[in-house]
Amino acid sequence: MHNLSNWPAKHVATPPDRTGFAYYAAKDLVMAHDAQCGMMLWDGKSKGTLNNIQQIINAGKQVLAYLAPGKTFYKLSTEQDLDDLLQRCDQGAIRQAQQQIRTKLPTADQLPLHPPGA
Repeated sequence: MHNLSNWPAKHVATPPDRTGFAYYAAKDLVMAHDAQCGMMLWDGKSKGTLNNIQQIINAGKQVLAYLAPGKTFYKLSTEQDLDDLLQRCDQGAIRQAQQQIRTKLPTADQLPLHPPGA
């Protein structure tokens, strides 16, 4: 990750046994909690991006998603908005991504959403 503009950075501790998707998903859950909104560039298949979209919407925030295959932006605020977007994607890839998200995702109670002293 590159921080060319010296944006404030936040260290997110993850359990030592988390790797790959589970490692990044833990950090993304904190990001979704802290963010005001999200913007995603998505291929319509990536489980990480789908998970980020879901987390931000579940937090009651909006997402602007660019769906690369259709070269179109979508404003997402609700689960229904996301369901409508998912209908435009490869259903097999979406089922696979959702299954992996369900089995590998950390839960909010496993992460320090508010670091000590915050």
